[in-house]
Parts: sequence; C-alpha cells; structure tokens
Amino acid sequence: MRLPVSSNGIPSLHHSCQNSGDREIQASVLEQLQFSTLALNQALLDNLASLKYLQ
Repeated sequence: MRLPVSSNGIPSLHHSCQNSGDREIQASVLEQLQFSTLALNQALLDNLASLKYLQ
C-alpha cells in the first residue's frame, strides 16, 4: 500500500487516515510506519558504527 504524498514529498499519514474511517487501512499505515522507523533506526546505528570505526 502506498501512502499519499504531500507537496513536500513526505507521506501524508493524517490525510490517509482522515479520508477513510477504515481501521484496517489505519493499521496498515501504522505497521508501514513502524517498519520504516525500524529500518531508519538500523541505518542510523550502522552509520554510527562506521563513524566510530573510522575514528
């Protein structure tokens, strides 16, 4: 499922939830957000490890 993208290029979470009272879609959006957050955290940790290794 793709999130609608606002004018600044950021997925519009509020917009997608507001337009549908459908809980399944909201749950799907939250799950997608959770995976994105986990992936981002992992990338940050990997970058931090690389920086420490380079010092």
